[in-house]
This record gives sequence, C-alpha cells and structure tokens, in this order.
Amino acid sequence: MNHLIPIHKDDQKAIKNLQAASPEQVLAVARELLEWLEDGNWPVSYPVGKVLSQYVNQLQDELLPILRGPDPLWKMWCIRFILEEAHVAQLDQQYIVELERLATYPTSNEEAEGTAEAAQDALAHWRT
Repeated sequence: MNHLIPIHKDDQKAIKNLQAASPEQVLAVARELLEWLEDGNWPVSYPVGKVLSQYVNQLQDELLPILRGPDPLWKMWCIRFILEEAHVAQLDQQYIVELERLATYPTSNEEAEGTAEAAQDALAHWRT
C-alpha cells in the first residue's frame, strides 16, 4: 500500500492502490496527489480526482491554495474532478466563496482557460 502516488501518467497500479487505501492514507499524500490534476488529460488525473473528491471537505489546506493560485488550468481540473464530483451533503463554505469569486470576477486567464465556466457549473451543481 506504499505505492499510492502515481510515478507516471498512466500508473494504473497506483490508482488501484489508491482506490483501496484508507482515508488516512489518502489524506496523508493528498498534496502530492493534487499535483496529478495539473493536466486533466493524463490518464491518472480523473481517477485521482475521483478518490480525492470523497474527502473534499477535509482538503481545504491543500485545495484552497490551488484555487487561489495562479494556474487557471489546475484550478479548472480541481473544480471539475473534485468539487463537482464530491458526494457530500454540503460543500465547505470556503469552497463556495472561491467558486463565487472565480465565477464572478475571473482573471482573463481564468476566463480563457475555462476556469470561470467550471466554477459556474460547480456552483449550479451545489445550488440544486
């Protein structure tokens, strides 16, 4: 179970281990796993995001800096693969605030890279 973090773009062994891991094991390597969402076209990106989405409300320390950071594509993939996929009764309010900011006052890069649209979609999802 020590191979939870992918070592290449199509590391299916890591994905299988990650899917079988305990919450404590996943959360212990969450920061490293989030790096695999920098490019959503990598085969491991969506499965990593799907696992992390189960623990979304426990990931504020790792995920909020990304949403507040300079990389619009990384933000967009985190929104699509984690915030929209989360199966929790209620999304932490800190995420809602960031999604509202991204949807309402996006930078030109956030607008161009689809981050604003992803934030709008996530807000619509969580408001229904």
